[in-house]
Amino acid sequence: MAVTVLRLANQVGPTVDNPLTRYFELPVCPTVLGFDPRLQFLHEEDTAEVLRRATLGPAQRGTFNVAGDGVVLLSQAIRIAGKPPLPIPEPLVNRVAELVGRTVDFSPEQVHFLQYGRVADTSAAAAQLGFTSKWTSLQAFEDFASTRLRRLVTEERVTRLEHEAMALLRRATGWLTRELPR
Repeated sequence: MAVTVLRLANQVGPTVDNPLTRYFELPVCPTVLGFDPRLQFLHEEDTAEVLRRATLGPAQRGTFNVAGDGVVLLSQAIRIAGKPPLPIPEPLVNRVAELVGRTVDFSPEQVHFLQYGRVADTSAAAAQLGFTSKWTSLQAFEDFASTRLRRLVTEERVTRLEHEAMALLRRATGWLTRELPR
């Protein structure tokens, strides 16, 4: 009997509901101050395909890492998600995780993952299972973000706020120069 073990990267997609997708659904994304881990993602369509191959394809003995090509930094993912980051000093992380854990599953493993990340070599899955993901890690996350997340920070919003801030500064500067004696 051949036993095939698939170690899947964090899954994302339009219908995936897991601790990581719920993390990105928060209004702000808590991060560990000073850390920007590298992450890999696996699109739900690729998950279905690798499971189909492992189940119906020729039997392959072994353990295989499965993920989309490339990596995404946590800071990139938060930006793509359109959420503001909330950097937490490391000594306070466990306390914040307890508070956040009341609304979202924020286990110690999840905190560790968001601090250090996880990247795996997927070459054995390509060589022995003949599987390469259709979606890169970045594409998988972008698809998830565009179909599931409500962006709080958008380019249009940032541009509007910049214009409003500049107008306020111009008015304040004009007011100050009129009030100062010459």
